[in-house]
Amino acid sequence: MAIGILAFGSLRNNPGRELDPLIIRRDPSETPFCVEFARSSQKRGGAPTLVPVEAGLRLPAEILVLSEGVDKPTVVNMLYRREIQQVGTTKRYPSPPRTVVIKTCRPDAVSQDIHEVLFASNERNIPVEDLTPQHLAHLAIDSVHLADPGMDGIAYLIDAKHCSARTSLSQDYERAILARVGVESLEQALAALMTKRS
Repeated sequence: MAIGILAFGSLRNNPGRELDPLIIRRDPSETPFCVEFARSSQKRGGAPTLVPVEAGLRLPAEILVLSEGVDKPTVVNMLYRREIQQVGTTKRYPSPPRTVVIKTCRPDAVSQDIHEVLFASNERNIPVEDLTPQHLAHLAIDSVHLADPGMDGIAYLIDAKHCSARTSLSQDYERAILARVGVESLEQALAALMTKRS
C-alpha cells in the first residue's frame, strides 16, 4: 500500500528534490477543509500563504502518490524538510513545539491502493480582522523586497492561480496588488517591484 501527500499550495508545482523522484502518479482531489491566504510566512518575507481555516472554500488539490515501500517516517521527514527549506539535510520531524505539523487526512475520494494521506499544516497567524485583500496585498508587495527571489508573495499567488487555487479572497487580493502597483497583471507587478528592488 502506498502513502499519499495532499498538495494544495506550492507543493503541487514544487514538491522538492527528495519527494519528486518518489511520485508515481498524481490523483485529482479536493481539500477536505477550507483554505485561505491566512498565514504570513517568515520564509517568504512575510507573504500570505495558504493554510486550513474554519470557513471559506475548499480548493482543487492533488494526492501525490508515492512509490510503495517508502515508509511513513521517511515521508514525514521529507515533507517536513521541504516545508522548512532544509531539503537534502538530516533534519527530522521534531517533537513539539513546532511550527509545521504533519497531519493525516481522508479526502472524499481516495484510491484503494493508498494506505494513508498526509499533509503539512501551518497555523494561521493573520488575525480575522486583518484578513482583507488590502492587508494581504501589503504583505505580498513588501515580501518582494524581503524574500529570496521566487519566494515572495506575488510569485506564490501566481503559482496558486496556475493550480486553480481560488479562495474567498484571492480575486480581490489580486486586484488590490494590481491597483497598488498600477499594472494589469501579477507578472507585471512582480517585474516592476523586482526592478525597484535591484
